[in-house]
Amino acid sequence: SILGERFSLSTEATFVAGSNVANLYYASARLVRLLQLMDHAPAPTIFVDADLVIGASLDPLFARLKDADVALCRMPGRVTLHSQFNASVIGINPTAEGLRFLRGVAGFVAKLLADGSAAWCLDQTALLCTLVNSRRQGVPARVIATGRSIYDGTLKCALWPQKMPEDSPYYKDWQQA
Repeated sequence: SILGERFSLSTEATFVAGSNVANLYYASARLVRLLQLMDHAPAPTIFVDADLVIGASLDPLFARLKDADVALCRMPGRVTLHSQFNASVIGINPTAEGLRFLRGVAGFVAKLLADGSAAWCLDQTALLCTLVNSRRQGVPARVIATGRSIYDGTLKCALWPQKMPEDSPYYKDWQQA
Protein backbone atom coordinates (compact mmCIF):
# COMPACT_ATOMS: atom_id res chain seq x y z
CA SER A 1 0.00 0.00 0.00
CA ILE A 2 1.25 3.49 -0.76
CA LEU A 3 -1.26 5.17 1.51
CA GLY A 4 1.48 6.02 3.99
CA GLU A 5 3.92 7.19 1.30
CA ARG A 6 4.22 10.76 0.09
CA PHE A 7 3.77 11.08 -3.64
CA SER A 8 2.54 13.57 -6.20
CA LEU A 9 1.27 13.67 -9.76
CA SER A 10 1.55 16.57 -12.16
CA THR A 11 0.25 17.38 -15.61
CA GLU A 12 1.16 20.02 -18.16
CA ALA A 13 -0.28 21.48 -21.33
CA THR A 14 2.26 21.65 -24.17
CA PHE A 15 2.35 22.74 -27.78
CA VAL A 16 4.34 19.75 -29.03
CA ALA A 17 1.43 17.37 -29.62
CA GLY A 18 1.65 16.03 -33.15
CA SER A 19 5.12 17.48 -33.77
CA ASN A 20 8.25 15.55 -34.70
CA VAL A 21 9.63 15.89 -31.16
CA ALA A 22 6.43 15.03 -29.29
CA ASN A 23 7.42 11.46 -28.34
CA LEU A 24 10.93 12.59 -27.33
CA TYR A 25 9.52 15.48 -25.33
CA TYR A 26 7.06 13.34 -23.41
CA ALA A 27 9.73 10.69 -22.75
CA SER A 28 12.38 13.13 -21.54
CA ALA A 29 10.91 16.42 -20.33
CA ARG A 30 10.12 14.81 -16.98
CA LEU A 31 13.81 15.21 -16.14
CA VAL A 32 13.57 18.96 -16.70
CA ARG A 33 10.40 19.05 -14.60
CA LEU A 34 12.15 17.06 -11.87
CA LEU A 35 14.80 19.79 -11.66
CA GLN A 36 12.08 22.43 -11.40
CA LEU A 37 10.43 20.42 -8.62
CA MET A 38 13.72 20.04 -6.74
CA ASP A 39 14.45 23.78 -7.09
CA HIS A 40 10.99 24.56 -5.69
CA ALA A 41 10.82 21.91 -2.97
CA PRO A 42 14.23 20.35 -2.29
CA ALA A 43 13.91 17.01 -0.54
CA PRO A 44 15.31 13.52 -1.10
CA THR A 45 13.28 12.27 -4.05
CA ILE A 46 12.76 8.91 -5.69
CA PHE A 47 11.38 9.65 -9.14
CA VAL A 48 9.56 6.80 -10.89
CA ASP A 49 7.82 6.63 -14.23
CA ALA A 50 4.04 6.73 -14.31
CA ASP A 51 3.86 3.19 -15.72
CA LEU A 52 5.50 1.64 -12.66
CA VAL A 53 3.53 0.16 -9.81
CA ILE A 54 4.93 0.63 -6.33
CA GLY A 55 4.59 -2.79 -4.73
CA ALA A 56 6.53 -2.22 -1.51
CA SER A 57 7.92 0.60 0.60
CA LEU A 58 10.63 2.74 -0.93
CA ASP A 59 12.09 3.35 2.54
CA PRO A 60 15.13 1.08 1.94
CA LEU A 61 16.07 3.08 -1.14
CA PHE A 62 15.52 6.39 0.69
CA ALA A 63 17.77 5.07 3.48
CA ARG A 64 20.53 4.24 0.98
CA LEU A 65 20.11 7.64 -0.70
CA LYS A 66 21.01 9.41 2.58
CA ASP A 67 24.69 8.66 1.92
CA ALA A 68 24.62 9.52 -1.79
CA ASP A 69 23.75 12.33 -4.16
CA VAL A 70 22.16 10.27 -6.92
CA ALA A 71 20.68 6.78 -7.29
CA LEU A 72 20.56 5.31 -10.78
CA CYS A 73 19.13 2.06 -12.08
CA ARG A 74 21.93 0.16 -13.82
CA MET A 75 21.06 -2.23 -16.60
CA PRO A 76 23.72 -4.97 -16.42
CA GLY A 77 24.66 -6.68 -19.64
CA ARG A 78 23.73 -3.78 -21.88
CA VAL A 79 26.34 -3.02 -24.52
CA THR A 80 25.13 0.25 -26.04
CA LEU A 81 26.05 3.40 -24.16
CA HIS A 82 22.54 4.84 -24.15
CA SER A 83 21.17 1.82 -22.31
CA GLN A 84 23.59 1.65 -19.37
CA PHE A 85 20.97 3.20 -17.09
CA ASN A 86 17.22 2.87 -16.96
CA ALA A 87 15.64 6.31 -16.58
CA SER A 88 12.48 4.89 -15.00
CA VAL A 89 13.85 5.13 -11.46
CA ILE A 90 16.06 8.00 -10.32
CA GLY A 91 16.95 9.07 -6.81
CA ILE A 92 18.12 12.61 -6.13
CA ASN A 93 19.35 14.01 -2.86
CA PRO A 94 19.22 17.84 -2.80
CA THR A 95 22.94 18.14 -2.07
CA ALA A 96 25.05 20.53 -4.15
CA GLU A 97 26.41 17.58 -6.15
CA GLY A 98 22.99 15.95 -6.56
CA LEU A 99 21.44 19.16 -7.85
CA ARG A 100 24.47 19.84 -10.09
CA PHE A 101 24.02 16.36 -11.58
CA LEU A 102 20.30 16.95 -12.14
CA ARG A 103 21.00 20.36 -13.74
CA GLY A 104 23.40 18.65 -16.13
CA VAL A 105 20.81 16.04 -17.06
CA ALA A 106 18.04 18.63 -17.50
CA GLY A 107 20.32 20.91 -19.53
CA PHE A 108 21.37 18.05 -21.81
CA VAL A 109 17.72 17.12 -22.42
CA ALA A 110 16.55 20.72 -22.90
CA LYS A 111 19.35 21.60 -25.33
CA LEU A 112 18.81 18.59 -27.58
CA LEU A 113 15.03 19.03 -27.59
CA ALA A 114 15.40 22.74 -28.38
CA ASP A 115 17.88 22.33 -31.22
CA GLY A 116 16.06 19.38 -32.79
CA SER A 117 18.94 16.90 -32.42
CA ALA A 118 17.24 14.73 -29.77
CA ALA A 119 16.98 11.01 -30.43
CA TRP A 120 15.11 8.16 -28.77
CA CYS A 121 16.62 7.15 -25.39
CA LEU A 122 17.51 10.80 -24.76
CA ASP A 123 16.65 10.40 -21.07
CA GLN A 124 18.98 7.42 -20.60
CA THR A 125 21.74 9.04 -22.67
CA ALA A 126 21.49 12.22 -20.60
CA LEU A 127 22.09 10.24 -17.39
CA LEU A 128 25.21 8.55 -18.75
CA CYS A 129 26.66 11.65 -20.44
CA THR A 130 26.13 13.77 -17.34
CA LEU A 131 27.78 11.16 -15.13
CA VAL A 132 30.80 10.89 -17.45
CA ASN A 133 31.03 14.68 -17.84
CA SER A 134 30.86 15.33 -14.09
CA ARG A 135 33.68 12.85 -13.51
CA ARG A 136 35.79 14.47 -16.24
CA GLN A 137 35.25 17.87 -14.63
CA GLY A 138 36.40 16.50 -11.29
CA VAL A 139 33.08 17.10 -9.53
CA PRO A 140 31.52 13.66 -9.53
CA ALA A 141 28.35 13.05 -7.60
CA ARG A 142 28.23 10.17 -5.12
CA VAL A 143 26.20 7.74 -7.22
CA ILE A 144 24.70 4.50 -5.98
CA ALA A 145 22.74 1.86 -7.83
CA THR A 146 19.06 1.73 -7.00
CA GLY A 147 19.69 -1.92 -6.19
CA ARG A 148 18.19 -5.19 -7.23
CA SER A 149 15.27 -4.81 -4.83
CA ILE A 150 13.46 -2.83 -7.49
CA TYR A 151 13.44 -6.00 -9.58
CA ASP A 152 12.14 -8.07 -6.67
CA GLY A 153 8.72 -6.47 -6.49
CA THR A 154 9.26 -3.00 -5.02
CA LEU A 155 8.58 -1.50 -8.44
CA LYS A 156 6.82 -3.49 -11.12
CA CYS A 157 6.69 -2.91 -14.84
CA ALA A 158 5.76 -5.35 -17.60
CA LEU A 159 9.00 -4.55 -19.42
CA TRP A 160 11.31 -5.47 -16.54
CA PRO A 161 12.19 -9.00 -15.52
CA GLN A 162 10.96 -9.61 -12.01
CA LYS A 163 13.67 -12.20 -11.50
CA MET A 164 16.93 -12.65 -13.41
CA PRO A 165 17.47 -16.32 -14.34
CA GLU A 166 20.41 -17.72 -12.38
CA ASP A 167 21.93 -19.16 -15.57
CA SER A 168 22.02 -15.74 -17.23
CA PRO A 169 25.55 -14.52 -17.99
CA TYR A 170 24.51 -11.24 -16.33
CA TYR A 171 23.18 -12.75 -13.08
CA LYS A 172 26.23 -11.72 -11.02
CA ASP A 173 26.09 -8.12 -12.37
CA TRP A 174 22.34 -8.00 -11.74
CA GLN A 175 22.81 -9.04 -8.11
CA GLN A 176 25.15 -6.09 -7.61
CA ALA A 177 23.11 -3.57 -9.62
